[in-house]
Amino acid sequence: SFKVPGDFSSASFILAGAYLTRGRVEVGNLDLNLPQADSAILSILNEFDVKVGIHSDKIVAEGCEPSKCDRVFSLRDSPDLVPVVAVMAAKTPSHTIIKEVKHARFKESDRISSVAVELKKLGVDVEVFEDGMKIKGREELEGNVELDAHNDHRLFMAFTVLAASTKKGCTINGLRWAEISYPDFLKDLEKLNITFREI
Repeated sequence: SFKVPGDFSSASFILAGAYLTRGRVEVGNLDLNLPQADSAILSILNEFDVKVGIHSDKIVAEGCEPSKCDRVFSLRDSPDLVPVVAVMAAKTPSHTIIKEVKHARFKESDRISSVAVELKKLGVDVEVFEDGMKIKGREELEGNVELDAHNDHRLFMAFTVLAASTKKGCTINGLRWAEISYPDFLKDLEKLNITFREI
């Protein structure tokens, strides 16, 4: 028999919640001994000054105020992390460059352009390149805007976690896409004391 391990790509949104809300989260059933390119989220969290503890049965992430240094990430081998790294950068008062992800334009949406359009609604400065983007984030985001997931489940999940860290929350269109790939996403958010309502 073989126990199916958790998916780092999906877990990345919950782990990022620790950074965005400056809180603490625990995620189980993640096996670091199996090759998953998206396990790179752990080193990325460290770059954002998140305290990451790796235990035999779980990963614990604890957010704190980030240092104001600039950051550069090549996500060539893990383009599915583009949305989650971008929303973390949106709450960071320094420059973050995401590079070598031209192929992210050909996912469920053009994730480079789509993320840029939506983050700008929140007042985040975003400069788009052919193969990535440069984001100048803010310590506080007002929220109170409507964000579109562009028919992309990963954008919906990234924007939902980001919205939870804004002052006034946001409306996010595209719940049905997340329900396909991560049916328990909203239930897991409730465990983080994130409140929401479906409309």
